Amino acid sequence: MHIDSYILGVQITSEPNMNIGKSINHAVINQGIKKKELAVKMGISDAQISRLCGSKTCSGAMLDKLSRAFNMQVSELVALGED
Repeated sequence: MHIDSYILGVQITSEPNMNIGKSINHAVINQGIKKKELAVKMGISDAQISRLCGSKTCSGAMLDKLSRAFNMQVSELVALGED
């Protein structure tokens, strides 16, 4: 199944190989930050970050928040978690 959605005019394609948890894990390692710091930057709880790290997908709004917190394009963040 293949789903297209748009965030701030950018087309996001949700493919079966997308894994947002993997993307987050790679991004925190690459940027040398802790997940707790990420939660603070995003204004969400540590528990929410933990849930996201175990998920394959997330909402478009959350994907936008994540990309802003990592100072990355959404497509760059998603690419980190592709198989």
